[in-house]
Amino acid sequence: MEKYITSPELEEMKQQICLLKGKLEKQTIINDHIIRQAMQQKVSRMHKDAIIMIVVAIIGIPYCFFFFTLAGFSYWLAAATALFLLACMIKLNRNKKKLSHIRSLLGENLVECGKNVLLLKKETLQSFKIMMPILAVWVIWFFAEIFFVLPQDDNDFIISITCGSLVGLLIGLGLGISKHRKNLKTINDILLQIKDLEDIKNLS
Repeated sequence: MEKYITSPELEEMKQQICLLKGKLEKQTIINDHIIRQAMQQKVSRMHKDAIIMIVVAIIGIPYCFFFFTLAGFSYWLAAATALFLLACMIKLNRNKKKLSHIRSLLGENLVECGKNVLLLKKETLQSFKIMMPILAVWVIWFFAEIFFVLPQDDNDFIISITCGSLVGLLIGLGLGISKHRKNLKTINDILLQIKDLEDIKNLS
C-alpha cells in the first residue's frame, strides 16, 4: 500500500524548508558583512599609510634641499631630489583619493569597486617600474657627487657620509620593496574578497 504524505506532514516540511532558507539567508548576510568589514579595514590601513608617507614627503622636500646644499652637493641634485619627492607625494595623494573612493564603493557597487581596485593595482605596478630606474639614476648621481663634487680634503666626512648613505639606502630600499609587495598582496586579497562576495550574491 502506498504511503501518502498527510497535510500536517506537508505543512511541517514547508516550515522546515522556510526555516532552513531563513538560516541560509541570515548566514549569507553575516558573511557579506564580515567580508565587507575586512575589506574596509584593509583599505583604511592603506589609506592611513598613504597619509603618513605624504607627511614624510612634505617634511623631506625642504629638509633634503637644505641638507644637500649645506653639505656641498650641487643645486641640481638638491632640486632633482626635491622634484622626485614632490612626484612621489603627488602620486601618493592620488592613491589616497582612489582608496577613499574604493572605500565608499565597498558598501555599494561591487563591480565598480572591483574595477577601481584593478586600476589601482595596475597603476601601482607601473609606478614601481618607473620609479626604480629613476631611483637608480639618482643613486649613481648622488655617489658621483660625493667623490667628484664635495671637497675631498676631509676624508672622515667623505667616509662617514658614504657609509651613512649606503646604510640608509639599503634600509630605505628594503622597506620600500617590502611595502610595495605588502600593498600588492593587500590589493590581491581585496580582489579575492570581492569575488567571494559576488559568489555569495549569486548563490543567494
